[in-house]
Amino acid sequence: MRSVPRTGQLGVVAALLLTVTLLATAHARAGFVASPMELHLANAPGSRSNGTVTVTNTGDDLLTMKLYLGDSRQLPQGNWEEVVPGSLDRSLIDWVSLHSQVLELQPGESREVTLNLEVPADAEGSYWSKLYLEETSTPRSATGGSNGRSYNVFMRQRVAVRIFEDVAGTGTLDAVIRRVEATGCSEGRPALSVSVENPGTLIARCTGHIELQDLQGTVLEELPLGTQGEFWVFPGVARELTVQAEHSLAPGTYTALAVVDFGGEHLVAGDTVVTIEPPGGQPPSTIAERD
Repeated sequence: MRSVPRTGQLGVVAALLLTVTLLATAHARAGFVASPMELHLANAPGSRSNGTVTVTNTGDDLLTMKLYLGDSRQLPQGNWEEVVPGSLDRSLIDWVSLHSQVLELQPGESREVTLNLEVPADAEGSYWSKLYLEETSTPRSATGGSNGRSYNVFMRQRVAVRIFEDVAGTGTLDAVIRRVEATGCSEGRPALSVSVENPGTLIARCTGHIELQDLQGTVLEELPLGTQGEFWVFPGVARELTVQAEHSLAPGTYTALAVVDFGGEHLVAGDTVVTIEPPGGQPPSTIAERD
């Protein structure tokens, strides 16, 4: 590994701090906010409706922007990947039209953007897309310098508003736990992985946790899955959720029980046996799964 002189490191840090400052300055001169950041719709098959997003110019200059629709898909770890617009089976793009694809706002001005939605008569389940609001104004630069170097920073803002449509009275809500396993252990704290699949056609808006139990069934620790115990699983996706125990377990045998509420009439669960080896023993690569 190549070493960097301390003076060089300080120069890099100074440049980074300067860049952050310049970005903040540029943002103060031009910027906007959109509200809400998510539209949740529930319309009947064959119906027409609309949704609105309020856009406010928070900067000091005239703001122009373009509006367009896009698609993304959920990856197993819960992050998102942009895809070719309209390429998803459950894309909303062909259903949505915009009154205008260009917006101009004076400093401090707010305006509503209207999306017209026409739901096909044969639609069933959940669909989703994004509305992008992208600044097209000529960017103003923020200028600064450090250690004899000058910097110009230009920034154009882009915001994505997520659009969700659960077609009213249709769809299958379902979730299945495909796997529970221990993936490692550090200082008696097992790391656990759960795979939750959505074989239905509606978005599964889940809450869930893992219970670490001793052989008598006493719950020693409850570990939330996702963000504060909440996560979504989209149709056709298997989410991979990982957690690690906060407290060390004594050497012995335990059960990790995953419990998920996906909003249906029943909960789903899965478990695995976790073995904590004594110090110097074999690492718990060694987990026996139960059906």
